[in-house]
Amino acid sequence: MTKQTRMSVSVLLALVVLALSLGAQSVPAQGPSYSVWLVRNSVFKDVPAGAFMPDRAFVPGSTSPMNNQVFFQLPVNVGVIKGGKDVILYDTGWKQQDYLKMTNSVNWAPLPDLLGRLGIQAGDVTKIVIGHGHWDHAGTLADFPNAVLYVQKAELEGIEWALNYPHPRIAAVNTSQGGCARTPACGYPPLTLQEIYGKVLAGKAVVVDGTMEIAPGVIIHPAHRAHTAGSQLLEVPTTIGKLVFGSDAYSSWEGIRD
Repeated sequence: MTKQTRMSVSVLLALVVLALSLGAQSVPAQGPSYSVWLVRNSVFKDVPAGAFMPDRAFVPGSTSPMNNQVFFQLPVNVGVIKGGKDVILYDTGWKQQDYLKMTNSVNWAPLPDLLGRLGIQAGDVTKIVIGHGHWDHAGTLADFPNAVLYVQKAELEGIEWALNYPHPRIAAVNTSQGGCARTPACGYPPLTLQEIYGKVLAGKAVVVDGTMEIAPGVIIHPAHRAHTAGSQLLEVPTTIGKLVFGSDAYSSWEGIRD
């Protein structure tokens, strides 16, 4: 087993434990169940502790494992769900090399190549659910020509609002001169929006307004304003319980627990 495979398996087990800890019930034997994998598309290198998890901010002199790390190596993961006639992706990572360089990202690999290791071809993917539309989550949609995109109506409205807001400090995106300083438009640079609206304009998108079951037992749940205007979760039944993908709606177990 490779180091990357061990990491993916360990993260997946953590997600399953999370689902069970939240009181998820086992899937009935006669009910639908799916096989699930996590694949690592890239890694944000040396992310300051506390950038995504404020409770993990570095405290000089601290001996607590919660606060004695200066940096984290933050993976960009993609969920792969297979069952029945469907191959479903939760998020797609990214492929735009300029964006990867801007963010000091490393260990990038093309998502279709990673799926190939699971015996899945790009044309086999039937559905893609993006937890939200940021550049590291919705950046590889066009690589899956047969897949239908599922995106929240609130997410598209949030993108439109942010990019058209008259004040430049609000409308600034990652590629703007001077960066975006985490404005509401941060994470929605041009090449990413081409991926999202390419699906919409091609008629290969479903605009979701709230909760939607997209396959037997596979349910989208809205998590609006958890991370972006139209964040969404995905519930998936497996043989050992329900698994929930969160896509930055939560960044740590402590955040859910507390």
